[in-house]
Amino acid sequence: MVNFSRGWGHGLVLGALLISARPASAAVCPPVGADSDCGTLITITNTGATASNTGQGPYDGFDDTLVGVVNNSNQSIRALGLASGSNIFGFDGDGLTTFGLPGNAFDSSGYGGPNAYFTNINSSATGGNVNFITPIPPGGTAYFGLENALSNAVSCQSVVNNAVTHTLSGSPPNTSINASFTPNLGLNISQAAANCGFKNFNWEQTVTQLPAPSPFLAVGSTVPLTAPPPFNDPPPTGYPDQNGQPINLAYPFYYNLLTPASDPLSLAAHETSTTLSFYDAPADSCLPGGSGLSCNGMTAPAGSTLAFTTHLVGVLPDNSLLDLGIGFNWTDNFNGTSGGISVLNNVLPVDPNSGTGGIIVTGQINTTTYQYSAGITITAVTAVPQLPSLSLLTLGLLSVWLAGRKRNSSTTEG
Repeated sequence: MVNFSRGWGHGLVLGALLISARPASAAVCPPVGADSDCGTLITITNTGATASNTGQGPYDGFDDTLVGVVNNSNQSIRALGLASGSNIFGFDGDGLTTFGLPGNAFDSSGYGGPNAYFTNINSSATGGNVNFITPIPPGGTAYFGLENALSNAVSCQSVVNNAVTHTLSGSPPNTSINASFTPNLGLNISQAAANCGFKNFNWEQTVTQLPAPSPFLAVGSTVPLTAPPPFNDPPPTGYPDQNGQPINLAYPFYYNLLTPASDPLSLAAHETSTTLSFYDAPADSCLPGGSGLSCNGMTAPAGSTLAFTTHLVGVLPDNSLLDLGIGFNWTDNFNGTSGGISVLNNVLPVDPNSGTGGIIVTGQINTTTYQYSAGITITAVTAVPQLPSLSLLTLGLLSVWLAGRKRNSSTTEG
């Protein structure tokens, strides 16, 4: 639900007066570039605001969206708060004015058209306010431009649901786990990310169970890692050198966003234009039946196992993480080694004949509740305050009062 406000921190209760919706055939936006009308349409009613796609592509033929506003509420609207996973306020100089539409003195971007300008844009250009010089009256419309091809967006859920698969492999049996994400609808990774408001995808893995004694440390710590409580795999400072691989500073992601494909724990090494892959083969020689390597010959109690949760996540424009909740839970009781050591976040197969046990997938979630369908979210609607209308009773009492004033005035003058 979008909150309507006066702009001074006070809620505004909208009345029950209904405004007729604008006919579907009526154009809200003027023709601009490749568009004959709006690419995204924001509709405001007395109960909130929604955004929808019209099927028009970017007006510049590439990455800019013409946005229309229809005010079907009973209040005049002077501002909208908007947010997105994309940098919709990252204006790059090819606004509406470059396509022949008039601008205004309040807008230096060229995207505001004749009646809109932008304020309170955040550092990532993913959120801000659209202000209307002349408030949009009930039944009225307005338009402006935004960055990115929002009108091409389809539901993120339709892109990612049931698109993650996993398999087990390795010798002894099932000592490694592979997964892949291939977007639906024939989209490539870049297109799928844009439709979800992301710059890319990655994985997030959490170690939910790691018994003591543990052979694992985080860089800079002398306290062995155990779980619960859960911790990210890799932890914020990474693990010490594992089989000569670079320290993985991917936190909070599984694969490092910044390192090149030559790093086997980089995102680039596990991504093609169409598929994101995942691989892990943990080995803990301190599990029951193992050698106790790095644990002074000690091993965990019988029945102990490692446990993990692995999810597909989105990489937001500021390189933060959004968990889609799609993925799988799994356990691993392999008590051998990989490259001669115990290892987590592992890129190599385990050492043959170094131990027993393996991986079991205990659960999988195939769908997300995350929604990103129109490319933008309306975070606030600011209405112009209105004086309450005078009722017939009030007008009647006012007439009596004025009549009395007139009689008293005449008596005094006489």
